[in-house]
Amino acid sequence: MDRSGKHILVLENDLATLNQLSHRLAEAGYRVSPVADADSASWVVRNDRPDAFIVELTMPGVDGFEVTRALRSDGHRFPVIAVTTAAGALDTRARAAGADAVLSEPVDRAELLRAVEEQLLKVELREHERPRVPHVLVFEDEPRTQKMMKAMLETAGFRVSGAETGTTAMEIVDEDPPDLVVCDLAVPGIDGFELITALRQEFGFRRPILVVSGLDTEPARQQARAAGADDFLAKPVDRAKLLGRIEGLLGARPG
Repeated sequence: MDRSGKHILVLENDLATLNQLSHRLAEAGYRVSPVADADSASWVVRNDRPDAFIVELTMPGVDGFEVTRALRSDGHRFPVIAVTTAAGALDTRARAAGADAVLSEPVDRAELLRAVEEQLLKVELREHERPRVPHVLVFEDEPRTQKMMKAMLETAGFRVSGAETGTTAMEIVDEDPPDLVVCDLAVPGIDGFELITALRQEFGFRRPILVVSGLDTEPARQQARAAGADDFLAKPVDRAKLLGRIEGLLGARPG
């Protein structure tokens, strides 16, 4: 397995153990984010999604069980490897919380690397076995319009996420990057122009963005393209035209 670029988050309140685990992973070629508390771990998950998470179970305050349950409740599916001095006694409870593996502390270097590699390999195998369904994010604040567009796309075989606010749209892009974004412009709060700019400049999002908006003026079209939009459709839009533009953009700029 190519470990370069794989990001491992390590949450351990004992600094000596945290340094030891992080050093062993970094030595093996992983990119490591070592943190000593649950708040810092949550920040890393939100801002720099890990490929795997190593967590101490019996920390004071918010412990590893709570952190793992919260991650699974929020929909995060990356592997969680729990470490504890009481591995046998806590194994069942840890797995019930959502852990994929449990290691006994002090963790042997070879055992640590083997566990991480096994979990990452399982993720790769699942991804290869699963048919690739293009993911489309629909940023639209009007519920009926969003529901209509989602139905059009889902019946055509796309996986669709909906967002009514710019903040929600950015969270989806961060946690589950879409293959294409359908973007309204005149939205309260973070509008479509601001969202497109943020995706291109702050998130490094390079996949297609299709504007679908009732703000059909030449200045609006120019501003959207200047922000980073690839194409523009005026509302109301019919199903055939929407699907045609999306398929054309995905065909021109796959993945």
